[in-house]
Amino acid sequence: MSSLPSGPAALAVLVIEDNPGDARLVELYLREDPSRPFKVAKAARLSEGLEVLQSQPIDVVLLDLSLPDSFGMETLARLRAASSVPVVVLTGTADEALALQALRQGAQDYLVKGQGDGELVRRAIRYAIGRSQADAELRGSEARFRALFDNAGTGVVLSTPTGEYVHCNPAFCAMVGYSDTELQALTYRDITHPDDVGRHTDLRDAMMAGKRDSYDVTKRYIARDGHVIWAHLTVTAVRDSSGEDIRYTVAVVEDVTERKRLEDHMRLAATVFENTGEGLFITDDRRRIIHINPAFTDLTGFQLEDVLGKTPRVLSSGRHPPEFYDHMAETLAKTGKWQGEIWNRRKTGEMFAEWLNIAAVRNEQDQISNYVAVFSDITSRKQDEERLSYQANHDPLTRLPNRT
Repeated sequence: MSSLPSGPAALAVLVIEDNPGDARLVELYLREDPSRPFKVAKAARLSEGLEVLQSQPIDVVLLDLSLPDSFGMETLARLRAASSVPVVVLTGTADEALALQALRQGAQDYLVKGQGDGELVRRAIRYAIGRSQADAELRGSEARFRALFDNAGTGVVLSTPTGEYVHCNPAFCAMVGYSDTELQALTYRDITHPDDVGRHTDLRDAMMAGKRDSYDVTKRYIARDGHVIWAHLTVTAVRDSSGEDIRYTVAVVEDVTERKRLEDHMRLAATVFENTGEGLFITDDRRRIIHINPAFTDLTGFQLEDVLGKTPRVLSSGRHPPEFYDHMAETLAKTGKWQGEIWNRRKTGEMFAEWLNIAAVRNEQDQISNYVAVFSDITSRKQDEERLSYQANHDPLTRLPNRT
C-alpha cells in the first residue's frame, strides 16, 4: 500500500497579545489557507510567551509591544535577549518611526492591527522567517570572513574608492608596523614608496574608471620604522548591489622582500656567471655537466651541446694518473671542495694548464645536488715558470745544466 504524499510541515507561531479578540483574529487569519498550515500558540503576557519559547519549538513570534508586564521597545529588547526566533511586531499605532526603531532592534517585520488581511499577515510571517534565515546566513558568512580576514597569513586590506584605509588585518599591520587604527587615518599613498605611487595610482584610477575589475602590482612600502618592504598586491573592486559603483577595494598583500632579495642576488650571480673571464661549469650530483658560461667556451673551445650531459672527463688530457682523480673525489667527499692545478685538453686537442676550484652544493636535506667548478688558464704562467727554472739551472751559452 503506497503512502499519500505529506503536505508542508506546519509553521509554529507564537502570538503574544493581551487582547483576546486581536489574538483570535490573527489565529483565524492563519487558518484561512489550509495549503499552508500554521500551529498557533498564544500568550497574554511577555513572561508567559518566554515560557512557551523555552518549552517548545517556535518558528516565529507575533509580538504586541504593549503588554501588562512590558511596554514599548523594552518588550522587543527582552524577547530578543531571550531568543533569536524571528519577530513580527504588532501595534495599534501606524507610527513609521516606531516601525523603523523596531526593525533596528531586531524585528523582522511590522504590522499595524486592523490594517490588512490574512494574506498580509501570512506573507509577513513567511517574510520574517526568510529574512531571519538570510540574516543568520549573512552573520555566519561575516563571521567566516572575519575569521579568515583576521587569521590570514598574508595581508588583507579594505579601502575606500579614494584609497583611505577602512580596515587592515593583523598580518598587514605587522608587515608595515602600524596599528589598524593608525592606518585608518592614512591612505595607500602615505606609506607607498614615492617612486611607486604614480604607477599604483594609474592602475587604481583605471579600475575606478571601469576599465578593469582588478589589478596586480608589485611595489614598495615604507614601514613605520623607515625600512623598505617589497610587496605584491592583488586588488579587486567590490561593487554595490547594482554592480555599477565601487564601494570598496580589497587588496591581498604578500611580503616579497626576501623573494626580491633572492631575485636580485640571482640576477647579480647570473651577470657574474655570464661575464667573468674565468671558465665556469655546473654539474648535477652525478657530475654530469648541465651548464657552462661563455668563458668556458672561450677557454676550451667546447660549446654547451658538446658537453651537455657528459662528465668533466671530456676535458681530460690523459696526463694525470687515476690516483690523481681518486684523491680529488676523496677530498670532495670529505670536505665538499677541492682546488689545485690540473692539465686538461681543449677541443682542438691542445693541452693547457688550469687552476681549478670545485665546490659541492647541498640542498635543504643536506644532500649534494650539484657541483660548481671555476677554472682559469694558467698555461702562460706555467710556461714562464718553466723558462725561469730552465734559465736558473742552465748555462745561457752552452745550455748545459749548471754544476752544483
